[in-house]
Amino acid sequence: MLWGLLAHINIRFSTAVTYWKFYRTPFMRLLWKSMRNGFKKYTIRSEWLRLSMGGVTVMMTSGEDLTENVKAIIDDCGYTSVWDEFTDEARYLFHISQFPILYTASAISKIRAGYSFQEASAIEQVKKTNIPIFFIHGSEDNFVNTDMVYSLYEACPTQKDLYVVEGAGHGQSLYLDPDLYFEKVFSFIDSL
Repeated sequence: MLWGLLAHINIRFSTAVTYWKFYRTPFMRLLWKSMRNGFKKYTIRSEWLRLSMGGVTVMMTSGEDLTENVKAIIDDCGYTSVWDEFTDEARYLFHISQFPILYTASAISKIRAGYSFQEASAIEQVKKTNIPIFFIHGSEDNFVNTDMVYSLYEACPTQKDLYVVEGAGHGQSLYLDPDLYFEKVFSFIDSL
């Protein structure tokens, strides 16, 4: 049953060693809450909690025909589309425009991978979803522009909620106040 829990509520961190101190407490809280419920609620129902690229990956599947046990998506600091994210980063990090680099890279992606950067759009999938989504984002995120979460939230036609964490950078919302973070996550799941 523990593996079912881990498979269905999957929190992705970039470096487990760095975040172990922070990861342990929310994980134990999640495990304890699941054990109290006999593992029923959080293993039978699939709630996907993903950060950054994982959040976008889950959102990009949200408009597809998913299995009936997927009941909710929880996205932390996801972006609207690959094109939007690359454009934002080109401006912010490198102070360059989209042309010619992004257009060229997108064309190469179309040839090699079969899709352009414009086609890889989480917002278009979110528009088609029938699954409730809880959007989380840091107000000081300088990697994925915070404005993107508002666009995603507005595009979502199903039950939704939004939690913008003041002062949090990219992927830091969980670490500023883990108790409040998981309180809001569980509150959203319990509202379904």
